[in-house]
Amino acid sequence: MPPAVLRAIGKRQMLDAKTIQGQGRYFDNKSSQPAAVADKRQREVKVGSKSYEARAKKFDAKVPGATPFQDKLKEYELKAPTVGMFGEISKDGESILEIAAWKRADEYCTFFASKPQVALSRIKQQMHREVGHSNMLHIVRNIRDNMEFLELPGGGTHQPFSDARRGGRTQVDEAEDDLISFRDPGHRAGPGGLD
Repeated sequence: MPPAVLRAIGKRQMLDAKTIQGQGRYFDNKSSQPAAVADKRQREVKVGSKSYEARAKKFDAKVPGATPFQDKLKEYELKAPTVGMFGEISKDGESILEIAAWKRADEYCTFFASKPQVALSRIKQQMHREVGHSNMLHIVRNIRDNMEFLELPGGGTHQPFSDARRGGRTQVDEAEDDLISFRDPGHRAGPGGLD
């Protein structure tokens, strides 16, 4: 079993899922490590002035002679899975994906003659693709829904969709359709959805 699964067994988990919006965090990033921005956001939940630990200490300061909030927090293992704008996943998110991938790979291997490591690798790749495509789909939908607020170079705003339509569809609608068809080709081979 993978280390993420072994660490999760017998522990109470507290999850605080985060997403990264806006590009400011990416411009300020000096690291060349993959998912560095997502990992930094994950750390902010666990360590620092806005962390659960800092908040528990703040609340405990109001209770003389006791630390009920910090004591309760110690009963849990805090996980802060974070997904970035571009589909990158933090270390906690990776460990959760690994647990889910092991489960799906186990199911897949009961139906098909496949080596567990091969099935696991393919399923993890598929899950990463799904996270990335889901993120991009939300970005495209956000752009579509906020086109009226877009300022164009040289002044002015985006024209209503009636002027921008080609055959009754906008470019954003077409991009969204392309992402959907790329993500779900319409066939699934069985448990785990491997082709």
